[in-house]
Amino acid sequence: MNLLDNPHIQTILPALFRSKPKLSLFRKTIITSDDDFLDLDFYEPNLTSNKIAILIHGLEGSSQDHYILNTALRLSKLGINSLCLNLRSCSGRPNNLINSYHSGKIEDLELALTSIDNRYKEIYLIGFSVGGNIVLKYLGERVLEIDARINRAFAVSPPLDLQSSAEALSKSIAKIYMRKLLYNLRKKIKEKMKLYPRQISDAGFSSIKNFYDFDSRYTAPLNGFLSAPDYWCKASSKNYLEQICVDTTILSALDDPFLGAECFPKLSNTFVKTIYTQVGGHLGFFKFYWRKMKLEFLYEKMLDEW
Repeated sequence: MNLLDNPHIQTILPALFRSKPKLSLFRKTIITSDDDFLDLDFYEPNLTSNKIAILIHGLEGSSQDHYILNTALRLSKLGINSLCLNLRSCSGRPNNLINSYHSGKIEDLELALTSIDNRYKEIYLIGFSVGGNIVLKYLGERVLEIDARINRAFAVSPPLDLQSSAEALSKSIAKIYMRKLLYNLRKKIKEKMKLYPRQISDAGFSSIKNFYDFDSRYTAPLNGFLSAPDYWCKASSKNYLEQICVDTTILSALDDPFLGAECFPKLSNTFVKTIYTQVGGHLGFFKFYWRKMKLEFLYEKMLDEW
C-alpha cells in the first residue's frame, strides 16, 4: 500500500501543507432577517461569465481554506466564477447572535442565492464536509423552491448522517480530530461570552469530550433542538437525498475517519450519483505523480469533467 494512501495522511497533509493561491476576493456583507450578517467572498475574474459556483466550507473553515481557494482557481480556468459563503462566525469576525451556524442550517445558503446577480444563468453548488451536508439538505428539503438557475451540485466528504459521523469521531485515533475541533469551537464560545456574558459560558468545558457533549450543551439548545440526537436527525441530509431533483454528485472515501457507515447509503434517486472511493481520507483524495512531480486532487479533476 502506498504510504500516501493512509487515511490520516490524506486528511492531514493537504490541511497543513497545501499551498493557497492568492485570489482577489471581493467581500459582500448582507444583513439577515434576524439582525445578523453573512460575509460572502466573491472571486469573479471573468466579467463576461454567466456561470458561478457557491462554495461552502467545512466545520470551522472559511473562504481561506486551501480546498476553497484551489477549487475557485480551478473553476475560473473553466470559465466559472465563485463565491464562498462564510458560515456565521467563520469570516474572521464573530456574528451578532448567540448562535451561529450548524450542520443543517440551509437558510443562509438560500439568502446567499438571492445575492447572485441576474447576469448569472447557471449556478453550481459545491459543499465540503459540513458544507456538503448543507448543500444536499437544501436541495432535498427545498425541492419545490430551489433557485431555477441551479444547474448541478457536488458534495465532498459530507457527513450525511450526523450521528454516525459524531460516533466515528469519538473512536480511536479519530479523537485527535475531535480534540482539535473542540479546541476551535471553545474559542468561539469564548467570543460569545464577551457578547453574552450571562447567557453562555465555557465553565466545565474540559469535561466535553465529543460531539454528543458539545451538541447537547450548545448546538441543540441554542438552535431550538430538543437534544443532540434530535439535532442530528433533523439536520442530516441523508433524510432528504431521495427527494433531490438536480444532478448531484457525492464523493466520499470509505476510509474517512470523520464518517461512519451510515454516511455511505445506497440510493435509488437517479439524480444523485454516489462515488465511494476506497482511499481519500477526509477532504483528501490526492495523488502524487512522481514522474511528473504533480499533485492531483480527485474532486478538482472531477470538476473538469463537468
